[in-house]
Amino acid sequence: MLGKILRHLRESREYTQKDLATMIGLTPKMISFYEKEQRQPPIDVLLKLADIFHVSTDYLLKGFGSDSLPRPRQEADEIMLTKFHALDQRGQENVLSILDMEYQRVLP
Repeated sequence: MLGKILRHLRESREYTQKDLATMIGLTPKMISFYEKEQRQPPIDVLLKLADIFHVSTDYLLKGFGSDSLPRPRQEADEIMLTKFHALDQRGQENVLSILDMEYQRVLP
């Protein structure tokens, strides 16, 4: 998952692999390895990536957490959260499972 997210973030900011590698102090080949998920970045590189893209390490690793620009909560968000918190543990697990499945489906 990290590879897809990294590539999406890099391309959305119109960085080349060389641009990103220079910012981090790596070779473009290492960025390619990360994007193809042939290697996993060490923690210090993950932290640099999170800083460069203004995202959390959770977002880089799992695809959720804080994304580049947090948006203010809207009324629909509050309604969903209220309903989610009213569910028992099984209901919350089911919702999270479905949400994760749908997110994977649309992830670039």
